[in-house]
Amino acid sequence: MKSSVKALTLVETLIVLALIAIITQVGLPSLAKFSSKIESRQHIVQLKQAISYTRIRAITHESRTSFCPLGDNASCGKDWNEELSIFTDLNNNRRLDINEEILRTIPAVSTEDIQRSFNNRVISFNSRGFAGFSSGSLSYCRTDIDSEVLIISRIGRVRRGTDKNGDGIPETAGGKTIPCPSN
Repeated sequence: MKSSVKALTLVETLIVLALIAIITQVGLPSLAKFSSKIESRQHIVQLKQAISYTRIRAITHESRTSFCPLGDNASCGKDWNEELSIFTDLNNNRRLDINEEILRTIPAVSTEDIQRSFNNRVISFNSRGFAGFSSGSLSYCRTDIDSEVLIISRIGRVRRGTDKNGDGIPETAGGKTIPCPSN
């Protein structure tokens, strides 16, 4: 009996390895960008859910509820890249007092590629779900990825901003391009 063994030659193996290397070089950057895009969408959904939760909590518990970056002195700060907190704000002083509690938090931005900004110190809803003067535009910017903006109306509704002027960047409620460093 003759046994026949089939195998790849060294040249065939090298050609296959070269093709795998080329496909990997072409595909990995696309995969990394796709992964970043998915991560950005998750962050945006997380922000929208946090705003919606703040509003629903205010309505269901009939008490003012606020969403902001709490600083060291337990007051709402300006840096929306820090950890964000949702808390009961019974006296509407934009500060976490002893008799108030933190309900949820969103982690701080972990990379310089991402920036969050809001045109106010706090997003706050009264017992009827109205945002009043804490309405505005919360923007989310990521280097090399499409930016997003969440617009909070005075009556408390949250919607995504749209690109009305065709430049590829969504505008705030006032029609201004969102403030991203890369834009």
